[in-house]
Amino acid sequence: MANSKIVILEQLSKRPMTLSELHKATGYSKTGIRGRISELRKQGYNIELGSGSVKKYILNKKESSNGNKVLSFIEKRNLFGIILEIDKLAKKLKLSNDIIEKELIALYKDNRVIQISNNKVIIKNKKV
Repeated sequence: MANSKIVILEQLSKRPMTLSELHKATGYSKTGIRGRISELRKQGYNIELGSGSVKKYILNKKESSNGNKVLSFIEKRNLFGIILEIDKLAKKLKLSNDIIEKELIALYKDNRVIQISNNKVIIKNKKV
């Protein structure tokens, strides 16, 4: 991950910030900050712009985990025990294959993956 994205995430993890506050804290241009936030959202980080009179960017830590998105997607559609194509899963969740693969590895370490090969994965329903 680019250093500029890490800096923005670090700032937002401290507290919600306006675009001007992020500009002062990081030294990055406002256009650059908006671009990095857009890229971070595409990578699965849940960063929203508050709706108050002073618009602040808010990093929602609980929902920023892509692993939760992958598992939630599988749970909602009851796709346990079915061969899933990683490319299609990434496209459906609007995440890169690399991010999906990293999250599947995390699920594997959590004993949730039955099988993973090439572009296919099978997830089991419960931890065993």
